[in-house]
Amino acid sequence: MLGNGQLGRQVANADGVALLVLCLPDTYIDQITERLFYSLRDAEVAGITQDADVDNNALAWEHVKDFYAEAGDGAPLHVLLLENATTLVNLFTVSSDANVALQSFLQEKKGVVRLLAVALNPVVAEAALASGVTADLLAAVPLAQTFAAAEFIRFRPVDVVLEGRAFNASAAAAYDLRTLNANSVAVTIGRDAVRVAELVDAGITVASKYANVGTVLGRLSAIPVQRSIGRVRSGAIAGLRQASLSGGALVTSLLDTALDVLTDKAYIFPLVHPGKDGFFFNDDPTCAPATDDYAFIKDSRVIKKAARIARAIYLDELLDDVSVDPTSGKLPAIEIARFQNVLENAIETQMVVTGEAVAVSVFVDPNQNVTATDKIKAVVRITKKATARTIEATVEFFNPFNS
Repeated sequence: MLGNGQLGRQVANADGVALLVLCLPDTYIDQITERLFYSLRDAEVAGITQDADVDNNALAWEHVKDFYAEAGDGAPLHVLLLENATTLVNLFTVSSDANVALQSFLQEKKGVVRLLAVALNPVVAEAALASGVTADLLAAVPLAQTFAAAEFIRFRPVDVVLEGRAFNASAAAAYDLRTLNANSVAVTIGRDAVRVAELVDAGITVASKYANVGTVLGRLSAIPVQRSIGRVRSGAIAGLRQASLSGGALVTSLLDTALDVLTDKAYIFPLVHPGKDGFFFNDDPTCAPATDDYAFIKDSRVIKKAARIARAIYLDELLDDVSVDPTSGKLPAIEIARFQNVLENAIETQMVVTGEAVAVSVFVDPNQNVTATDKIKAVVRITKKATARTIEATVEFFNPFNS
């Protein structure tokens, strides 16, 4: 008899399949032989190395390293390589060369990519606006939202994480990203100050203003869809020695009130929890109003997963025969029950049982005129898990004499 199950092997998490867009010098792109990796070693064999980062004054290995430090070996990471003159606005402007390349890549992958992150290596000097963000980032967030909305319509839903480079404003002056109404887009402005110094000393000048987009992407890839990247129980950020913002300010130099304001304005960065070693993500806000149903990446990921399941289940029903009541022309009860149950069972199995949602219900209106419209409409309602975003405890003395 053979024993089994002792090696700890894992099946790749389909919800964590990620695409990292890297904007690099042509000399660097030309030496990279593969576009899909399952470990940092895979990337190194393909030509993405620490030495190549230095030789080309660009960060590629660094972001891939950060990704696998969080995601672990075995996590699939696709890369799309674009020239380093590409800006965020270029990438998300409809019909631009970069945009066509990105769309074509996602189409070729047939919807397997769930997470998309973008890392820049700019060829021109960067300067942040008085509000802390670059003009490129500010203009790109709404474009990225439009892109994500279009991908959703094409049945390829993705969540987007952008590198918020060179952030240098006070919390009060910082641009409120929640006003941009982009609930599929998030911005990270954190990084490791010690690592920045090492990279700049090695001659990688573009590292002076970079943000840890690979780290955020890796954490998202590693966790289930309903979970915040800031969850303390998930552990400290791997390898981070001294947290700073991408403009250089050390997180430990900022007041708690300032960090709260930056979180409220939807920036993602590392912070300290007193009593805990290491640094943790503050939360996972998207660039959408706090009242938006998808004001956090975790909620956006949950609803997108439910949408993918609904698409997969109902795709099998497409162009099939549908019986109608011979007297009323309406859907008979048995057809309504079938359409409801097949999807409820699928989401129950794939999300509720796995702890990614609390409950699901599907409603198919019995009064639809399917004969005339050739369309069946269903409403899917997901009861999501709550998040202990704030925990308040009262600590007081007790005198048993008075009881």
